[in-house]
Amino acid sequence: MVADERGSEKTGNNCLRILFCFRIRVYSRSSAADFADGWPFSTLANRIASCYIPSLMIGKILSREDLVQERRRLRAEGKGLVFTNGVFDLLHVGHVRYLAQARALGDALVVAINSDRSVRELKGDGRPVVPEQERAEILAALRQVTYVTIFDHISPRELIATLLPDVLVKGGDYATDEIHGAQEVLKVGGKVISLPFVPGASTTSIIERMQKQTRPRLS
Repeated sequence: MVADERGSEKTGNNCLRILFCFRIRVYSRSSAADFADGWPFSTLANRIASCYIPSLMIGKILSREDLVQERRRLRAEGKGLVFTNGVFDLLHVGHVRYLAQARALGDALVVAINSDRSVRELKGDGRPVVPEQERAEILAALRQVTYVTIFDHISPRELIATLLPDVLVKGGDYATDEIHGAQEVLKVGGKVISLPFVPGASTTSIIERMQKQTRPRLS
């Protein structure tokens, strides 16, 4: 289920107080290992990690069943849902700008990412670089992303047909009939929008640059 916003805010404030106390102790004493409000450094670190990750990010990562319930709630409240999908491996500036544009098209944005198995089927055994749960967590940390879900098919068409978002968004210069799920969304009065890529920004180009830089030079 989606994390309660008030609970997340309260937890976040507690984390900030912990960090504030810790910084005062570190800068006012000779050792960073001194206690902060009676907590050893290791306990402090564990508290920060435990309250930050589950409350602020994991609560946005939904199963298909929970996402369907959220879709019903949004529809009942008259709020528009934007849907996009992809691998989102090695998040880069193109992804961030694209998601910001997509989020502006509705009240909530769900990002559906390919499972590791389906990525390997799409792109080969060398991908993804980042496993599915970590990709989901990184996306969930973005302010513009409302929900993240993982699907295990090559095409998101079945998921799109189930959710029937108000706006279906895809990155790149695609014609409407080339976008998976477009027919289903248009049939119920939704919109299908193709947003342009940022030139030169892609996971493949990042991997190629890294390989080039680490390739042994011949003397």
